[in-house]
Amino acid sequence: MKADIAMIDTPKCLNTSKVARLKKGLEADAFVDIAKIYKALSHPSRLQVLYLLGLEPCCVCDLSHVMGIPVPTASQYLRILRKAGLVEFEKDGKFIIYSLTLTARSLGDLGKVNAIYL
Repeated sequence: MKADIAMIDTPKCLNTSKVARLKKGLEADAFVDIAKIYKALSHPSRLQVLYLLGLEPCCVCDLSHVMGIPVPTASQYLRILRKAGLVEFEKDGKFIIYSLTLTARSLGDLGKVNAIYL
């Protein structure tokens, strides 16, 4: 009897080739990576960090002072953005300098935020 219920609940599809083609596009790994990016972008302060790094590379101390937040908080924002593939870093002596990745640059121009709200 369960087989009959499954057949009733499953709609008949007229375009099986389309369904097969669309299913191929649902690779889970790609969506996991995209979800990480959207999650990282979901906090206004992390967007501010991306905006500032879009202006010029900065160390965590610079970001902390500009944003008026503790260094550990700025570090946490950078960690989340780095895990999402939006921020990269390089060492410069004792300092670690953060900048945007190509992925972050391709998201759009956060500099337009000022034009919208000022």
